[in-house]
Amino acid sequence: MDENVIILYPFCFQILLYSKCTKSKGTNMLVKKAFSIVAIAALGIGGVSGAKTVTALRFEPISISADNAQKKEMRVSPKLTMTYGDKSTQDFPLSYKVLAKMGDRIGQGILGRMTDQDGKPILKADGSQDISDGPDGNSLISTGGKTFLITHMEERPGELYNTELTVANGALKAVNTHPVDLKAMGGTIINCASSRTAYGSHLGGEEDYSLNTRYADKNSPFYTDCALDGSGNGAKGKKNYFCSYVDGMAKYLHDTKIDKYNGYNGEFFTPYNYGYIVEVQPQADGTTKSAKHYVTGKYTPELAKMMPDDKTVYMSDDGTFKGLWKFVSDKRIDSFVPDWEGTLYAAKLTQTSDQNGGAFTMNWIALGHAKDSEVKGMVEAKPKLTDIFDIAKPDENGSCAEGFTKILEDSKAECLKLRPGKEKEAAFLETRKYAAYKGATIEFRKEEGLTYDVDSNVLYIAMSQIKKSMEDNYKGKEITNDIRLPKNVC
Repeated sequence: MDENVIILYPFCFQILLYSKCTKSKGTNMLVKKAFSIVAIAALGIGGVSGAKTVTALRFEPISISADNAQKKEMRVSPKLTMTYGDKSTQDFPLSYKVLAKMGDRIGQGILGRMTDQDGKPILKADGSQDISDGPDGNSLISTGGKTFLITHMEERPGELYNTELTVANGALKAVNTHPVDLKAMGGTIINCASSRTAYGSHLGGEEDYSLNTRYADKNSPFYTDCALDGSGNGAKGKKNYFCSYVDGMAKYLHDTKIDKYNGYNGEFFTPYNYGYIVEVQPQADGTTKSAKHYVTGKYTPELAKMMPDDKTVYMSDDGTFKGLWKFVSDKRIDSFVPDWEGTLYAAKLTQTSDQNGGAFTMNWIALGHAKDSEVKGMVEAKPKLTDIFDIAKPDENGSCAEGFTKILEDSKAECLKLRPGKEKEAAFLETRKYAAYKGATIEFRKEEGLTYDVDSNVLYIAMSQIKKSMEDNYKGKEITNDIRLPKNVC
């Protein structure tokens, strides 16, 4: 195992190194705090001489929001300064402009309209169209002389749109949009943050908070009984996140054969098909290539960031009692490859200080090696949790029976015993459980952004808050207690 040093810095959302999209309930605007910067980098700026070589870019800093009013504003750097090879400089004023809003008709499509696996609109109970208010990731990609914006929505079911843009007089204009065809992968869910690869594709995390299979297996002590009537309710009529996720995907897949007594597996649906990294690459003809990368593991991925070696991908995990993940490909990935192959790792931290966000040494625990297609085959077999692990609750003293290992993941204590020969299924289908089982640090809280500084060779991880599982022995029930930090909620 290689060893690294990590220092955690808590960031409020307004100053994340990788900023999430901002949603306004009133206008449903599709915006990104750093979108003007992305547009400049990808499209160039009018008035720049083609004979000059740009050697540096500098954005004038903006202050941290001083009050709630400023936090609600779309604030961008007021000025970009370019430095050329002859040492001369040129300033360009910057401003924020709305590119499009959810519900806008753009060319042949309606941006953000929720659709099923056949591309047909999903309707609300009153018969109206369902327009997303959750755009949560954008990638601006140029290919074949055309420019596209891939946008994904944090919804259940998930949704992605491919919007073609034109550039005139230094400004972007949306000219056509349509939903990305995700039928072959069984759709997607809760698409959260995103990043753009060097070869021009969009990586998004299926931030699957609730399809934890401990709720799906009738033999699990955490089993949840859903009404399965499209309401998102449990059998007793109370709203339930797990049930709403199942109902949302059933609506997308038109799956009427989901068996709640058999792991909530259906004709098309299985809980094991969600919680991975999804890749989409626009093509010059307006179509897209897409893949679900099962080898990145199933958990609650917020974001994936590919490193300059074109082999290493780091993934953050949102929520409480979560992990930090790394995938290393066997081969360089410098173009769209639908079937990744490599090794998945989980982070193990040793704390050396609790000052200023904490400092740690880090090791990586190898969980398993596989191909996407291999793991997809496991998913298509539609297993249940108890096909992989025996599971029980700790007794009244917090102890597990002999032969079981106690873990904490996703805010609950579990007693697990791995079934013989199920190491690979555990590694990729029950990634967080297996990582905790093997001693990895599953104590992270609200991991959000990931970004990489090429000059300093540093990967930055943004936490929206440090509390709960990152505190010292939270509620007196932690098992490994690797992270012991003072509370910091920004």
